[in-house]
Amino acid sequence: MLHGLKKLLIYSSAALLVVFVLFFIFVLEDAPLVEAAAPPSPKDVTDAREFVRGLRSAIQPNSSTPVSFTTNEEQLNSVLKLGARFIPVFRGELNVNEKVVYGVASIPVPYTKKWINVRAAAPEFEGDFALSSVQLGTVTVPPNFALGVARMGGNVIVGEGFGDTVLNIADSMHIQDSDVAFRLTMDEMGGNGLMRGVFGT
Repeated sequence: MLHGLKKLLIYSSAALLVVFVLFFIFVLEDAPLVEAAAPPSPKDVTDAREFVRGLRSAIQPNSSTPVSFTTNEEQLNSVLKLGARFIPVFRGELNVNEKVVYGVASIPVPYTKKWINVRAAAPEFEGDFALSSVQLGTVTVPPNFALGVARMGGNVIVGEGFGDTVLNIADSMHIQDSDVAFRLTMDEMGGNGLMRGVFGT
């Protein structure tokens, strides 16, 4: 029995080593895809406030009726830029192109000169939110798997079903030029409480 446990430990250690080596080779990259952003400008602050104001107006206490909310590429990137002040190592940007929202994020790996670069594409949808592609470094990740990990991570790290709330809050997204229109269900008094939790409203 002891011999079997020893063999299992050796195999497990070897498997972990292989995973680590593959991660280092295929996921970590030498340079970030997203350049360091300049400090938020007054326009960034204004755009971010407009975004939050629009979300606030979508709150319908004790109601499950969907409400339309329209934002644009500039507002979304301003929100990312202001949010980066709370997570200084994070770099992210969004690009609205035809019928798809493309997102790129770069995260430095501590104690190395390497970066984790994430690319994702979210097409227009009716019904459930979905991704059409996800790439981690040079590795293509199945979109459904990536969403499942994101959902579970939000639920575990933030708690109170945060991952479920974020991924279920919109039942449609449509794009016109640089404008992105969502149909949201924002019940502040109900189970999602997203605005209250994130923006303190």
